[in-house]
Amino acid sequence: MKKAVFALHLFALLGIFVISAFSQTAQLTGTVTDQSASVVPGTRVTATNTDTGVARSTVSNDRGNYLITALLPGTYRITTVAAGFKQVAEGPIILEVDQVARLDFSLQVGEARETVEVQATAVLLDAATSTIGSVVENRQILELPLNGRDPVDLLALSAGIRIQAGFGGVMTSGGTTQGNAWSGQTAASRE
Repeated sequence: MKKAVFALHLFALLGIFVISAFSQTAQLTGTVTDQSASVVPGTRVTATNTDTGVARSTVSNDRGNYLITALLPGTYRITTVAAGFKQVAEGPIILEVDQVARLDFSLQVGEARETVEVQATAVLLDAATSTIGSVVENRQILELPLNGRDPVDLLALSAGIRIQAGFGGVMTSGGTTQGNAWSGQTAASRE
């Protein structure tokens, strides 16, 4: 009986680790086409982390779509290789936690020995989800004057966030403490 309970606990713990590992990674997706906007199936797309040198690859499907999963947050260089086309390299591309970035490629006819280097890139579009998210950098946390060092104030740095109540029952508005003790009333009833 003890072995069964231990195995059940171990299985649940393993499930938690697997779920948390996937939630701390990013994904890269897109479509590979040629100059006439026709899809290019069988293109090898490789994402290489420029800080660690770790690379993950995939091959585009019959519709020219590719998906690279489980990318750790960081700076990447993305390359494509297809028979009869010039190699394309884009970077630096910055991927953040839980981001699904879209990067489409338009290949030029030529030899694979030739490389088209793209230095300036557009902002990556997250077309896979409708969520709004942002990453608060360590520099922002250290340099911003946070009144009372309230961590809820950091939420105000994200788009679409309006803080109405903080920790400890202190009423806040727009990310700054108002100093009024909140006695359980809603923000609408106080106005």
